Amino acid sequence: MKPQIEKMPALQRVFLGECRTVAEVRLVAKESQQIKVLGICADATVLSAECLSQEIFFDGKLNVKAIVQDNEGNIASLNYANDFADKFKNNVITADTKADMPCEVVDLTYTLQDNVINAKCVVVCKVFALLCDECDVLTDCDDLLVKKHEALLCEQKSGIKKDFVIVDEVELKHDFSKILLAETTTVLNSLVCEQGVVTAKGEFFTCVTYMRDDKDIRSTVIKTPFDEEFSSLDADDDCVAIGHVKTKNTKVCIEMSEENAKEFSLEISAQLVANVFKTEKRTFVCDAFSLKNHTQQNSKILHSCFPKEYLCYETSVNIVEQVSGVDEILCVTNPGVNIQKTSCVDSTLFIDGVVNANLLFVSEEKVLSCPLKMGFKAKVQIGADLLCEVSNACVTQISVKMVRGVINADFGLKFGINCFECKKHTVITNVQLLEEKQNDDCAIEILVGKKGMTAWDLQKYLGTSYEDLLACNSDLVLPLEQDKKILVYRKIN
Repeated sequence: MKPQIEKMPALQRVFLGECRTVAEVRLVAKESQQIKVLGICADATVLSAECLSQEIFFDGKLNVKAIVQDNEGNIASLNYANDFADKFKNNVITADTKADMPCEVVDLTYTLQDNVINAKCVVVCKVFALLCDECDVLTDCDDLLVKKHEALLCEQKSGIKKDFVIVDEVELKHDFSKILLAETTTVLNSLVCEQGVVTAKGEFFTCVTYMRDDKDIRSTVIKTPFDEEFSSLDADDDCVAIGHVKTKNTKVCIEMSEENAKEFSLEISAQLVANVFKTEKRTFVCDAFSLKNHTQQNSKILHSCFPKEYLCYETSVNIVEQVSGVDEILCVTNPGVNIQKTSCVDSTLFIDGVVNANLLFVSEEKVLSCPLKMGFKAKVQIGADLLCEVSNACVTQISVKMVRGVINADFGLKFGINCFECKKHTVITNVQLLEEKQNDDCAIEILVGKKGMTAWDLQKYLGTSYEDLLACNSDLVLPLEQDKKILVYRKIN
């Protein structure tokens, strides 16, 4: 049976590289204060990114927060946000399209002069292009060789950028006199699009630093869940959403009439940024080996990556630090997680990262700080070889002890892992069908393959070398995802 050639759109999420940009923020204290900086932190979000020709133009927002102490011993927080914009040159994409750019602040330096903090941040973004590409694919093939995929109808895509606010009532274990700082990070657990409605579910983790009535400073981590719906396409449309949720601001509201209060509320402002694609399930694409012979130079392999799932993973990191002259531990500020490398091998996601924070302590009646930093490695079982990235990572718990001058800090970490299933489609253009018979090198054989069958299993069954297996079965996707009949070539000696 002669296959038919049909145009079929497919969504590709193509990694273009990393982009570095520098953003600055200026924080100004009151003229009457003479301040010193106890701690400082920052985060960055790209709000929009457009790929025009071979350049990606993007703009975003940098948020910087600082804990300062004046000459009378009062502790307060300063925060300010500033816009930034830059462009990224790519040599891969020429079409006008959207880009997805998760970012993190990898370096923060600051100067303090005349009660003005000038903070300079290095922002690193991973650059992904979202491509809708029409390809020639083969349809109407032998049922044995047809695979089911989701085709994404790209011309009906839309973008979402929506603000929302979550309020959480909080009760502390201790009375407090002042809230010094509230820092919020986000873990997005799922981003689902059904019948034109995008639902974002996840958690905010807010590290609250507060002062008790006895001037003792403490910090705690508060978890606030969110479950928000956003309308996108028409009500009867199935869809796929790719994006992220970022916090914009955190306000602390306290009932001033209460004395020795334990209760307050957090008002967390956040924003969803997502691209939405209408989907239609269709059976298409015929494997290359269904054509006994074809013109090799007119075929290529297209990898299309589809959002598969969000995973949540928790672990802990212990930091041991020798610090001299510590009379009292006050708190830990600016806890953060930097993900430096991810890789997926044998259904396992390997994550390399760094945990860092600042320890505030009293030494000879002075408030001092020292950095806490530790590299870590984590392994997450994901069940299959997928394209995964850590889209959100934050500190969920902090415990600090001092024994004989040694600081022992435990950090609880949580990752939001965004996984994409990449399917290998054989795309053949200008097909030239020859007489349907075995070629000169390989004989055809149909067999029943079991779920999990690897190249090694097939190699043993066929009694052939790995090189011969590759030579005759270059388009066979292994390991098998399910029990199925497969068609293989056996090398003719």
